[in-house]
Amino acid sequence: MSVAAQKIAVIGAGYAGMAAAATLAAEGKIVDVFETSRTLGGRARAVPLGDETLDNGQHILVGAYTETLRLMKIVGADPTKLLKRIPLRLEFPGEFLLVAPRLPAPLHLAFALLAARGITWREKFAAVRLMQGLQRDKFRIQPDISVAQWLSDHPTAAAQGIRKAPLCAGIAGRLCKADTAHHDKLRKVMWEPLCIAALNTPVADASAQVLANVLRDSLASNRAASDFLLPQVDLSNLFPEPAAAFVEAHGGKIHRQHRVTNLRSVGNHWQIDDDQIYDQVILAVAPYHLAALVPELARSVEHFAWEPIVTTYLSYPGHVRLPQAMLGISDGYA
Repeated sequence: MSVAAQKIAVIGAGYAGMAAAATLAAEGKIVDVFETSRTLGGRARAVPLGDETLDNGQHILVGAYTETLRLMKIVGADPTKLLKRIPLRLEFPGEFLLVAPRLPAPLHLAFALLAARGITWREKFAAVRLMQGLQRDKFRIQPDISVAQWLSDHPTAAAQGIRKAPLCAGIAGRLCKADTAHHDKLRKVMWEPLCIAALNTPVADASAQVLANVLRDSLASNRAASDFLLPQVDLSNLFPEPAAAFVEAHGGKIHRQHRVTNLRSVGNHWQIDDDQIYDQVILAVAPYHLAALVPELARSVEHFAWEPIVTTYLSYPGHVRLPQAMLGISDGYA
């Protein structure tokens, strides 16, 4: 049995595990990473399919992911080369279009909502007032409720806001009537897709407070925070692989295809698979994998629930080009 002094082990080489490993390596720590698969990235990893390399689920980033962008720079993964940045654009062809102009926040969002196509002026003003209400309440929703309930409750709050706002007393006030504040269309083409994209949870189950946090950091922050960042490489090469190279360059090691089967406490240290001793261990695994590693810890998270991520890949002839990088499908969660 060998002893590794002042070393840290990270079990799981998904984005969380590699972020932890890269951060520790940047601080001068020696880090060993253990990953069951030969491919790094966890749920956001590359998957070979014949002659193609696809992603295990399509993921995009937004400009508000400042920590992800910072970590990419640290490990030498240049975001300007690996990510295509486009202004906020939500489009359901022939049904709805919202494009954020290159204006400073919060004007970019206000103009985007007011210039949106496919929704009425009442719906536009309702959306603006919803964001204003969130900002007024400092993006706190107490008590926390589902997104569906929050959207259903909003008309009452909108009506109260109209009565209190002198500038809304005229035509704008009539357009902001509570009983039309959130038609099904606005909910279908804007709020539900945003909820699914950000939380991967249907509005009936999603936390309104968590969605409010996302809206605060993206739509209500600086203009660049709402930009879409589309990966130009597979998700393993976007961050996990550069992070692995960074860890190894700083004295660490990546143990691929190594499933940890035994983790036990030895004094003030941890022993992995009856072999190496580590000062600290980070478990960056799914909750349902904890039972095999630390049973007593697994009991504390057994109430956690999760949602599946479903991605369908469609193959088109080489000459086919879509009009935009991202399009929505009516009655879908694109």
